Amino acid sequence: MKKEKITEKEYESRTEERKTSWSKYIFSIGLTALILLATITTYLVADNERVKELNLQSEEIKTDYESLQVQQLYLTTIPNTNESCPALKIALQDSIKKLASSLDNVKSARDSTTINKKEMNMIERKYLNDNIRYWLFAKKTKELCGTSTAIIVFFTTTNDCEDCEKQGTVLTYYKKKLQDSLLIFPLNTALEEDEAIIKILKTQYKIKNIPAVIIENDEYNRIVEREELQQILKNKYYDATLLLEE
Repeated sequence: MKKEKITEKEYESRTEERKTSWSKYIFSIGLTALILLATITTYLVADNERVKELNLQSEEIKTDYESLQVQQLYLTTIPNTNESCPALKIALQDSIKKLASSLDNVKSARDSTTINKKEMNMIERKYLNDNIRYWLFAKKTKELCGTSTAIIVFFTTTNDCEDCEKQGTVLTYYKKKLQDSLLIFPLNTALEEDEAIIKILKTQYKIKNIPAVIIENDEYNRIVEREELQQILKNKYYDATLLLEE
């Protein structure tokens, strides 16, 4: 078999083609790497912005809460709070809406794959304390203004807990039906080692199981099913009965 003979010109041409092919290959790899890097960078920046937004929202909620405390303090200096209570109730409702928005962002952060554990722990702790602040304020407002709002504290956890999800579904169902007539404050007991208030509340209300709920001062160390919760709300809160009708 005869070996193919090529001219010097053909050899140079083929060599140039190979160089061109390698250049295109390297360029393609480089471009792909740049696109991947840009995508990762964009994702990281977006997550970082989300963390900043969550921190900002927590600070806003804290400021709103302090504002409500000032209003409450002022109300205690007035003999008759009937005229001032409507404004206080509106302020509380606005703040609760902000807390709900904060929850949506916390859920989004939980789904993130780039927020580190320390940052996520701080976000969860801030949200926990926001819930406790507003729960205490809602209780005090109810005492001062005699509101018929139903208040539920939900002891749950971000650890694996199928029953917590079931209880959460029941509570969400009635929250959608009752709207502002029902306030639900979830407390993440997974933060117990970092937040002593969890241990204090669990001891005070004799919470031994998770999930558990407190409705006013009555504790339920188990899942409260939909039918049972409906009956509890009907018995305790007259204003809620019409909303609870199927």
